[in-house]
Amino acid sequence: MKTSLIQVRLWKSLLLFGILLCVFSIILQLREKEQQRIRNSLLSHNALCAVWIDDIPEQKAKTIKLHVRLLAWIDSNTHQAAVGKALLYLQKDKRSLQVRAGDKLIIPASWKEIVRSGNPGGFDYKAYCDRQEIYVSQWIPSSQWIQAGTVQHASLYFIQLGE
Repeated sequence: MKTSLIQVRLWKSLLLFGILLCVFSIILQLREKEQQRIRNSLLSHNALCAVWIDDIPEQKAKTIKLHVRLLAWIDSNTHQAAVGKALLYLQKDKRSLQVRAGDKLIIPASWKEIVRSGNPGGFDYKAYCDRQEIYVSQWIPSSQWIQAGTVQHASLYFIQLGE
């Protein structure tokens, strides 16, 4: 009788493990589909884009690197909400050195998908960005962006303290 009780518990445990495995795989598939939807959305627009700088700008040799969140797609007369994160590289000049976390920019929607480097065994920058849900980037010359105010957010106070 004890062996049958042990067998029943074992089958219940295996059944529970199987159900959890199925649920986990469904969640992973849904997450991958959502990531692909966001990536396709970012790459398919050819209008202007409103973005919010959500981290401290990083100065590079010839650019200013920005982590941005998309706010809206801007067509001739309409605005459509946008979702996603991206890397933005502004040409380094006097004006780009003035941008701060919390600033809103209007930029062209000329996004490029982040690709893997060709070095076998090297650091996989694409996978690193994917884990941060950043799928696209773009470089913008000085003449192709405008500053459009500041988005107020409570956490920006702490970001600004770090500058």
